[in-house]
Amino acid sequence: MSDTTVRWGGPGEDYRLKKIKTTESELIRPEDPAPELAPSWHIPQRVKTLPYLEIIFTLLGTLGVIVLMATYIGTGGVVSAATMTLLALIPLGIVLGVLNYLDHWEREGWKAKFLCFIWGAGVATASSLVVNTTLNLDLARTLGDANIATVLVTVIVAPFAEELFKGLGIIIFIVARRNSINSRLDGLITGGIVGAGFAFIENIQYFLKSSSSGSLMLTSTVFNRGILSPFVHPMATSFTGMAIALVIIRCYGPLWSTIRVFLGYLTAVFFHAFWNFLASVNDQGSWYVAYLFFEVPLFVAWFVFLLIQYSRELSNIQRGLIPYVVGGWVLPVEVGMVSDRAQRRNAVEWAAKSGSEARKSMDRFLNALAAVGLDEANREKRRRPDPGRDAYDRALLDKAIQERSRFLSLTQLSQTAAQVGA
Repeated sequence: MSDTTVRWGGPGEDYRLKKIKTTESELIRPEDPAPELAPSWHIPQRVKTLPYLEIIFTLLGTLGVIVLMATYIGTGGVVSAATMTLLALIPLGIVLGVLNYLDHWEREGWKAKFLCFIWGAGVATASSLVVNTTLNLDLARTLGDANIATVLVTVIVAPFAEELFKGLGIIIFIVARRNSINSRLDGLITGGIVGAGFAFIENIQYFLKSSSSGSLMLTSTVFNRGILSPFVHPMATSFTGMAIALVIIRCYGPLWSTIRVFLGYLTAVFFHAFWNFLASVNDQGSWYVAYLFFEVPLFVAWFVFLLIQYSRELSNIQRGLIPYVVGGWVLPVEVGMVSDRAQRRNAVEWAAKSGSEARKSMDRFLNALAAVGLDEANREKRRRPDPGRDAYDRALLDKAIQERSRFLSLTQLSQTAAQVGA
């Protein structure tokens, strides 16, 4: 028999042919190694097709807003409710403008922000109104004094109840979207948007109530709540959001996670209760003095803290992308595009010249790189491994590479078309 062998199966087939030779000494044994090029495959993972979180938050939040607005319309009429809603848009625009400015490096999508807003506006506001009203009536009957009952509910009950219902939405959202939370600033902004939604609906209620006492009272209420203190609810709830985000990105154990989240909640309750206590002062002059010497320093300190977190997120992105630059995944110029406002704006404008798809692709590319950089910087601070986030980061890096190829291809096509047209 000829010893020639037909080479048709590659190295794996050579290995098999070697093992079926007739000599007994060369028969395959259990301890023999498997072929080095044996095929590998993975069972496809089930992809969730129904957006349960989006559906639940939107339905519950919208239902809450409809019920509350129906109550306001029944109280003051359609025209009055619409007017107060327009007035409430003023502080809402101020708050969302500031939060949107801070959410610059690793932007959350508008859908995520809408879910947070609708939870605060509908679910948290309606639930808190039920609890506050019920306990107010119960305390008034028990104490025999409606004024004392109102003060107790305002200063003690309302902060605990309102921050609880707002915090529940933050917990559900962040846990469900845990991989998209990459920094404490993400938690602060999430909590701030929930608080902004809550304050928006609550302002409509207060404006309606004060309008029944005349235009002077309405003007004073709009000025005090809408201009002097639009950040009360966002500031308080931001501490709950920061605490929840921190335990997610640091991977604390169950005990420490519970303690830290509870401390964040108590901090939110404290600031909320302190504001309500000052607001319960009947003398308007005394309130302005308390506002100037207590609330203004608190607001200033909070804004400074936000700017510190904003700057820290920027430095973490830059530091986290260095290993990817060394490994050749990211170009040095792309780090500047991600972490410099002017370069980022120029990059987006350059891509936009090739159409909206190229601009969107550039946005996705920059956001993906920013998230990868943040997670890389946070990796050394984790208390426990997080395989799920590591896999998510690998997918983000792949997405960034794909988006880079996409916007480069689109811009090249656009430039070629322009040259042909010329």
